[in-house]
Amino acid sequence: MTSEEIKSLIDEELRSNLSFFNSHSLNLEKCLIDPIQQDYVDSFDESKRLKYWTVLIESEGGYRIAYDPKNNCYGLGIVTDKNELMHIGNYGTFIETLEGM
Repeated sequence: MTSEEIKSLIDEELRSNLSFFNSHSLNLEKCLIDPIQQDYVDSFDESKRLKYWTVLIESEGGYRIAYDPKNNCYGLGIVTDKNELMHIGNYGTFIETLEGM
């Protein structure tokens, strides 16, 4: 899967859910990024490294939303005190993940 394909998936989901209410008040135009593949530490087993596509950065120290291509779903990540990305759980669709923040 490519960065452009992932971007397309998100755009399509947002277009088909026009009634979506962003309860977290994120400026999606500002927070959505061109998807980049990054390593995440598994929160249940820190020796495991997971390859996900980061698609949204809430703020410098805030949440991340990442796409899991293996399971075709999105999840939340955080930056640890060791400055590593940590996957904290999958939520499903992009919007479901956004609502889970």
